Amino acid sequence: MSWSAVAAAMAVIVIGAMGLWSDDERELTPVATGLSAPTTTPADIDACPLTVPGNDSFTPAAETPQMSPPDPRAVWLGTPQLWTSVHPEGEIWSGLPIAADGSFTQKTFWWSVDIVSITDPLPGITFTAERLDASGPSVSARRVTSGGNPEQGVFVIAGFQIPDVGCWRIAAEYGDSMVSFVAWVGS
Repeated sequence: MSWSAVAAAMAVIVIGAMGLWSDDERELTPVATGLSAPTTTPADIDACPLTVPGNDSFTPAAETPQMSPPDPRAVWLGTPQLWTSVHPEGEIWSGLPIAADGSFTQKTFWWSVDIVSITDPLPGITFTAERLDASGPSVSARRVTSGGNPEQGVFVIAGFQIPDVGCWRIAAEYGDSMVSFVAWVGS
């Protein structure tokens, strides 16, 4: 796939996703002014066990569109029932929008063979984020919706509001499948 095709696919994803979030939901994730997140050091990142997929690459089921992850550098991670894409060297999220409450906002994209149409009701997928390097409560995805395009098929978008910088396990559960990855949330 060419870079222009990837860029076009990502534009469709972003534009489509923006249309699926209500005005109230979009207002939850403005970039705030006057808020500052705690400063992190490289040692903090080094201590985070980022998920780095191995050589056992995952290929979505034949029933799904024959697709590549939205980011050409990413690889699939998951099971035949539920999957997502991650950067092969680990997910490092920095420069994220900051909500009015000071939390960092991030959308994650997930696929399942059971989601075949953007108009289908969302299956019972649960999404959580758990802090690994400090104590604190887990957070659930704040917003969940669906989206799709011809190149990436139909997917679920889970929007998180992560309360602080650090090492976080992002998990999705659906039926008998649980897929998770560890990401660093930086400022």
